[in-house]
Amino acid sequence: MDSTTYPAPAPAAPHAPGLAPAAAGPESPPAAPAPSPPRRLTLRQERFCQAYVHVPNAARAARVAGYSRRTAKSQGWRLLRARRVRARMAKIQATLARDQGLDLETLIGKLEVVYRQAVEDRRATAAARAVELQARLAGMRAERAAVQTWPADDGDPCRRSDDDRPAEKRASVDIGQH
Repeated sequence: MDSTTYPAPAPAAPHAPGLAPAAAGPESPPAAPAPSPPRRLTLRQERFCQAYVHVPNAARAARVAGYSRRTAKSQGWRLLRARRVRARMAKIQATLARDQGLDLETLIGKLEVVYRQAVEDRRATAAARAVELQARLAGMRAERAAVQTWPADDGDPCRRSDDDRPAEKRASVDIGQH
């Protein structure tokens, strides 16, 4: 080893914890706070999310997560309002749906197979139902025709407009609402 001496490092400029050190120079802007990493959920919050996804009852999920029976209802309600908890539950649900093949494209594809088999077997009702479900999944709304077949007073079917139907049958039926 040689006996070369090195100068001591310059003392660091004092700065507040969590703030980036100030740049040198009299005209430099004030330092911005360093971005903090997102806070992680506690173990009980994670357990709550896992339990709630499988059993959507806040009090029961809170008890499963380890909260006391006495406070489970209020803790469950509080946790359901927390943005981080809701975001975590959405991630869990998306993962479960993907793992179980429940994403939109997969479901529509499965219904297409059902539709083709129904057409091949000449089962019109099953084919129509498969198309209806595909439309619902795709977010489409199928409107019912304005003219439908209703039995006449004498029992024979006849064609009537929607306005001629009895009041109890006038309610609009929509694919997305039952």
